[in-house]
Amino acid sequence: MGHRRVGRQALNDASQPAAVFEPTRTLEFVCPICQGPLQVQHAAYRCIACDRDYPVVCGIPDFRLFADPYLDLQRDRERSRLIADVVEHLALPELLEYYWRRSEVTPPHLQRKFIESALRAGDRARRFVRLLHPDPERARGGRLLEIGSGTGNLLCEATGIFDEMVGVDIAMRWLQLSRRRFIDRGIPTPALVCCNAEHLPFPPQRFDLAAMVSTLEFVRDPGRALRELARVLDDSGRALVNTVNRFSLATIPYADLWGVGYLPHSLQVRYVRWRRDSPFESVHMFSRSQIAAAVSEAFERFRIELADIDDAALANLPARVRAGVAVYRAAKSVPIVRDLLSRVTPEWDVELRGPKRTPKPGVGRP
Repeated sequence: MGHRRVGRQALNDASQPAAVFEPTRTLEFVCPICQGPLQVQHAAYRCIACDRDYPVVCGIPDFRLFADPYLDLQRDRERSRLIADVVEHLALPELLEYYWRRSEVTPPHLQRKFIESALRAGDRARRFVRLLHPDPERARGGRLLEIGSGTGNLLCEATGIFDEMVGVDIAMRWLQLSRRRFIDRGIPTPALVCCNAEHLPFPPQRFDLAAMVSTLEFVRDPGRALRELARVLDDSGRALVNTVNRFSLATIPYADLWGVGYLPHSLQVRYVRWRRDSPFESVHMFSRSQIAAAVSEAFERFRIELADIDDAALANLPARVRAGVAVYRAAKSVPIVRDLLSRVTPEWDVELRGPKRTPKPGVGRP
């Protein structure tokens, strides 16, 4: 591999800002713009070549080049500090309520659905962990990167299975909030880094495994995000991308509406605003052919699978939903029906292998 593996023994306090959380001290960072080395300051990293500082906010490095669509960088950092002030004192359900009450753009109906989804996320996350590491009892290990780690549900369920875990997200406030999930479970918080999926602050071939769950449809430049994912995976690395199907016959989870993806994007935005009074500009869903074209630009091999639902999660759903899932699972075993389902399924699991190597001159300012 073309980089130095960095472990806890290789780094000392002088190699990281004093303000950074302890789990992050084992990481080696590069500038997300030029991928060059960084100078370490008391509460920031600095790239001399790009003349740019990357601050540490409430213990978490902030390597973002641009903000998420909902809050600018300053407001997100302010919201993050509010959450950091209470994260030690509120259990996860109360913290989620505390967070969503301060949302200026999400209507109460969707706030409740998002809170319920976050609280049930463990069952869903366990399925993704099994896809990443099918038999952890026989073989543990590997370096896992999750892009879009959100409230930390996948990292929480993966604790103890991998040698190293790193969660990144564009929203600093979500990274701060995710710390509560680990506190509630009594397990160590992994390394958390705030950055853009299109500009990861890690050296090439740094990770063995990666996950991007319900994230690709939100990134500004999906193609570049997939190329960055390929860049930080080693040659034998594997990635799992889970994404919503634009032409799903089920409701779209980000708006709780049916048929949104069948409209042109400009009409999707207007329709969701009309029906839910909620923004939808930043959501760009894929058809099956679109996701295949996107991943093939960054990876040599890929496999698109019909997503399923964890049995533990299924047990808590209404009887009519359980019956529908039973029919769905039976239909998947019939090849001709399976092909049809792959075009209208709610979501896919896309396994990626063989990262393509792109020349460094393609790296530049956003």
